[in-house]
Amino acid sequence: MTISEIAAQMGVTPETLVQEVVAQGTTKATVFVVFGAFMIILAIVSTIFGFIRDDTVWGLLAVTSLMFGAFLLIADSPNLIAWKTAPETTANQYIVENYGGGQE
Repeated sequence: MTISEIAAQMGVTPETLVQEVVAQGTTKATVFVVFGAFMIILAIVSTIFGFIRDDTVWGLLAVTSLMFGAFLLIADSPNLIAWKTAPETTANQYIVENYGGGQE
């Protein structure tokens, strides 16, 4: 199926379908990157509290937050970059992979 046929089955134009996929894809990628940045900030704050209170629990929280935040940023940054730099190409690829359509 082509993207036009998929859009016709959904009752929208191909341009609208691509715009909706771009909006959703960009939002999802942005949320994960922002959450990863939040985890890095939490790691920094936990490290500061750990030094101030001389407590191991804050150190453990800092290490786990740093590892999880770094994982999210490393894993999802390329996805966000793809959605921001080439949104229509990425949307077409997403439609092909998830809806079984072919490019026109």
